[in-house]
Amino acid sequence: MLPTLVQLDTWFAEYNRLYFSGKLPRPKMALSRSRTRLGYMQCVRRSVITGPRLSGFSIYVSVYYDCEERVYQTVLLHEMIHYYIAYFGLRDTSAHGPLFRSMMTAINKHGWHISVSQCTRGWKVREQLRSRRTRLILVIKTASRGTFVSVVSPSYALSIRRRISVIGRDVLSAEWYTSSDEEFESYSEVRSLRGRRVSAEELERLMPLLMPLDIDAIGGGSSAVAK
Repeated sequence: MLPTLVQLDTWFAEYNRLYFSGKLPRPKMALSRSRTRLGYMQCVRRSVITGPRLSGFSIYVSVYYDCEERVYQTVLLHEMIHYYIAYFGLRDTSAHGPLFRSMMTAINKHGWHISVSQCTRGWKVREQLRSRRTRLILVIKTASRGTFVSVVSPSYALSIRRRISVIGRDVLSAEWYTSSDEEFESYSEVRSLRGRRVSAEELERLMPLLMPLDIDAIGGGSSAVAK
């Protein structure tokens, strides 16, 4: 099956009532096309006088694999546990520490099979995604010129990273992602620090299509992106 955002919202409301005492505000829901992460919870960390504050919560569920409904529901529940811990500022020793595992175990007593990880070996890839190329995406936000999105040639990622580091304070953030979405087929693959300027609204539309990538994983370039 292919879940819709409406279904994710419906499931979220039901599980919030059943397992989280209805305490979770509705986050932004999005479908991703990640091959390696079936789901993830994302939020914005801001520093205030009283300490770091989290906001802008989003939950992403991957539709890269063609799964049964129960699989998507289990992924959503997994991310809802992360959301609960982050939203209420609860402490855990790691992403899947004792607190996460205790909450997971409690929900699993109701017939679920949530786990801390899932092996996808042998899973069926959704047919329309099977032949798509995964691209390396760079999103740069600047103080003076706005936000830019680039499709980067993997072999030039290291040199572009170095270039960003010497630009100075004008760069507010430089974040790396991957995507196999056809949206980026119209982008030229760059070998230098240049990109397409996008508005805040356009960036918000693109974000669900992007899979966050640890910058250290980029390393020398090509190993970070599947061809």
